[in-house]
Amino acid sequence: IFTETWLDDSVADSEILSPNFKIFRKDRNFTVANKRRGGGVLIAANTSLLTFSLDCDSLEAYDQLWVALQS
Repeated sequence: IFTETWLDDSVADSEILSPNFKIFRKDRNFTVANKRRGGGVLIAANTSLLTFSLDCDSLEAYDQLWVALQS
């Protein structure tokens, strides 16, 4: 889990970690957050795990990310 990633759409997932990880990320929405820099969250899970993201777009003003791990 990474916080304050400072990432934006100019950074590809492949530049962050190896292909052994599935990357879930939410870069800060500067329009909604009314800030100029910073923020963002990222969760990386090994590809051997069955993971999927959960919808949390109703709280767009927050840098949050929800990922489920199937057991």
